[in-house]
Amino acid sequence: SLTVSTNESPVSCQCALDEYLDGTSCMPCDVTCRTCTGTHSNQCLSCPMGSYLEDGSCKQCTASCVAGYFLSTECTGEQDATCSRCDSSCSTCDTSGIEGCIDCAPGLAKLIGGSNLCVLSCARNEVRNDTSCATCPDGCTSCLLSRQDPSQLVCTECVDGQHLSVDGMCGVGCDVGMFPNTDEGVCQDCDDVCGSCTGPTT
Repeated sequence: SLTVSTNESPVSCQCALDEYLDGTSCMPCDVTCRTCTGTHSNQCLSCPMGSYLEDGSCKQCTASCVAGYFLSTECTGEQDATCSRCDSSCSTCDTSGIEGCIDCAPGLAKLIGGSNLCVLSCARNEVRNDTSCATCPDGCTSCLLSRQDPSQLVCTECVDGQHLSVDGMCGVGCDVGMFPNTDEGVCQDCDDVCGSCTGPTT
């Protein structure tokens, strides 16, 4: 719509934001423009939210990056967002550096404790569980994923003073019918003639 101002001399005409003045008439801008100098899509002066101006045309802002890249700058009305490469330890990330990983690159695992750091191997009291490092159960110095249930961890070695039971747990004592082999740090079966024992022959 055309607005005429009589407070100024000479008389000035002003169009709505999404229109341009063509002689004495207000004409609509192209739908892609916020403001413009003409009716065509390459005659934009500014762009609506979610797009940016390039060579007179409004282009859609980049909203996300391909795998291995992250949005390092936001889209503005004058410039598109920028995608930057993730650290080589990440397959996907949300920021730069070694601690910006969302998912790890093949062959690496994410450390436990909320860290985004991807490492080649896990700590001694941890085990690799798909793409992350899981902490071994209490009393274990090392462990493995259970063959029967890969979501469960079983101990392979215990801390000093504890013994490995047949169910893969570490404890101070052994089950009935077993004795602690302190040399190997495991619980072993008593002799068949014993209901309970303190050693292989006693």
